[in-house]
Amino acid sequence: MNGVILKQAQIAHADERRTILPICNGDFTAKQIKIIEVKKGNILGNHCHRYKEIRYMFKGRANYFLEDYYTHEKSNMNMEQGDIMITDPWIVHAAEFIEDSIMIEGTEEAYWSAEKNDIFKKIR
Repeated sequence: MNGVILKQAQIAHADERRTILPICNGDFTAKQIKIIEVKKGNILGNHCHRYKEIRYMFKGRANYFLEDYYTHEKSNMNMEQGDIMITDPWIVHAAEFIEDSIMIEGTEEAYWSAEKNDIFKKIR
């Protein structure tokens, strides 16, 4: 789908001391980074933003439902542990969590509130 990148995180370096697994490296700049813990069975989202977002599935699984706000192009993508998803502005997203999950999420703009940052559109 245009405006969405889904890829597996790749180890940049590993030796006997450590492993380095970059979530982004020049392809995203964040003004906010958060850790989200979600219980199995919950659906989050049903909104889009005026800015890009990045997500890293640290643990768990979720089914993502995506729709371009303007063209109405739709796609479904599964995120599993180790996956990275980058969404462009105006990509409506909703996620149904298949397992208890931990995600790391970054946004290009600071997050103040749902009223200020989210444009709601129910797709799931």
